[in-house]
Amino acid sequence: MDARQVQLIPGERPVRVEQLRAHGRARFLLSLALASGMLVAPAQTRAASAPETLLNFCVANPGICAISVFSIDEGWERHLNPDRPQALASTMKTVMLIAYAQAVVDGFLSPDDTMSRDEWARYLTLDGGALNAAWAELGTPLSVSWRDLVRMMILHSDNSTPDHLIANLGSKRIRKALKVVRGFHDTPAPISAMFGLWFNGNGVGGTGGRIASDYGGFAVADYTREVDTLFSDLSTPAGVATNRSSLCVAPAWETVNCDRATPLPNAAEVNTLLRNHFTRSTTRTYAELMKGILDGTRLPAAVEAVTRPALEVWLQSFPSLQTAFSRYAVKGGSLAGASGIDILTWSTYIENASDGRRFAVAVFLQGLTEVNNAPGGLEVQEFAQQFALSPTFRNRVRDALAEDDSRDELVPQIKKVRRSGGARQSRAVKLTVKARVNNAGPGKSAATKVALYLSSDGELDGSDTLLKTVSLPPLKGFKGKNVTLRATLGSDPTGKFILLVADSENDTPEQDEGNNVLRQRVPER
Repeated sequence: MDARQVQLIPGERPVRVEQLRAHGRARFLLSLALASGMLVAPAQTRAASAPETLLNFCVANPGICAISVFSIDEGWERHLNPDRPQALASTMKTVMLIAYAQAVVDGFLSPDDTMSRDEWARYLTLDGGALNAAWAELGTPLSVSWRDLVRMMILHSDNSTPDHLIANLGSKRIRKALKVVRGFHDTPAPISAMFGLWFNGNGVGGTGGRIASDYGGFAVADYTREVDTLFSDLSTPAGVATNRSSLCVAPAWETVNCDRATPLPNAAEVNTLLRNHFTRSTTRTYAELMKGILDGTRLPAAVEAVTRPALEVWLQSFPSLQTAFSRYAVKGGSLAGASGIDILTWSTYIENASDGRRFAVAVFLQGLTEVNNAPGGLEVQEFAQQFALSPTFRNRVRDALAEDDSRDELVPQIKKVRRSGGARQSRAVKLTVKARVNNAGPGKSAATKVALYLSSDGELDGSDTLLKTVSLPPLKGFKGKNVTLRATLGSDPTGKFILLVADSENDTPEQDEGNNVLRQRVPER
């Protein structure tokens, strides 16, 4: 396409085959990617049906799509699976930006404080070259300020900056940001350590295959503890060097010798890890967050004053946007497996320059590698922009989607598994499982039951042994309840799995019936 006939629209940078090949050993995984300029033809040269591509796809494929939109000044909203938790990709960096802004307002961080380029790259991991692109855009400096770091985190979406924020701010300040976000949201885990753990970084944990087998998802506390253990090892030069070697990554000013001894996760394991072992949230959570930032109802004024310039970096980086939009913020991202982009998440707010009308849009797609003609970042960006600019298309969206979704969405969490007894063959083994069931939606859920099973293969079926069932009362919106399930076993469960099952008797229809079972391998003695 002739660059003279296109305009720059910000968003997720398309992933090319050569980018994947460049990662060598890590060729199956891209990062929580990738924000940069995307070239699309001007509106008058595109097909009239182009903005409907994503909408038509999602209406036809609701099992892999979630949408929440707000037409703020017109006073309406529409949704598709708004409370279904999905892996977030780089969209979660909005939370990290808010945590940074709160720390600046509190006087805990100064935007002018700097770190060396080598320190910035400490948490370098798979990111599609984002850190190197950000460093080049900043003019290849020897040191970088926090102000530039968070701006580049939004614009180029490097994965090292959010890990620095986790390390510097600590979990308490991250949770403080999540209280502002509201809705359903996992506490973000260090990205570098997740990738490193999958590839056996620094000898901690194991390969991606073991992680995918032992832990059924992000909500298993022992998995996130392993991530935190590896993250602590990245405080040492040896840990950094080993992690880079296993991932085969290096900053632009260095080289790396790749360790090709560690086995790669296979394609099926990669899809399992991508879809189940990343920080999750929902389109309702992010659309309401972006709406609240745009209309000034979500953030304290001082926090908003720090957050907005970074989120709206697009208007400065792409001046052509200013002809259509007076305010414009995007944070999107993608996760790619063996055969292309599999997960795409997107959130944006927009204020039109012509009439001042305001809009918020969130789109989450998952399982894209399993369908033909799946949309990508360009289609998502066109959907959001045309939703703001075209009343005709906005009405099409309004007619195609529901006002809301009244179905419950319950999400289990395994917080701790303790094994005792069984030291001698004649002694019984006792299992204590501390768990939680969360309501990911805004309305009160139905009363349900949660069950604990013992399984030989980690898959719930008729061969599994029911150990315990506990009744749960209705849960308030975005709230949960802790439960403890105890069982005594007559034989050694080593090598088997416990299965925690929310809504175990199917008492209520849910937006996602496939995420009620959570797996963890029984600890050894």
